[in-house]
Amino acid sequence: MKKSIFLIAALIFILSVCIPDTTYAASSENFLSDYQANIYTSEDGLSSSEINAITQTKDGYIWAGGYSGLCRFNGSTFEAVSFDNKINNVMVLFTDSRGFLW
Repeated sequence: MKKSIFLIAALIFILSVCIPDTTYAASSENFLSDYQANIYTSEDGLSSSEINAITQTKDGYIWAGGYSGLCRFNGSTFEAVSFDNKINNVMVLFTDSRGFLW
């Protein structure tokens, strides 16, 4: 009995999360026009076009880590960042609650 109640509660939760809210889509004729997609490559200053991790710090910088190192993006340009010559690639980036980049 407890197992079936749990399964029903889990199903209700999943359905409430997965069913899209159509109120915004119905009220806005073309909501995609509010967004713009930009594709950045090594020609834009990235060390490599292969990115493994991305995060944003509280100061507004976007950090991208890849097999060729770490880059910082200020909204217009990328800057390669090197803290240690022994670190050649970045697999994971994390910003903690105090705003520190890991």
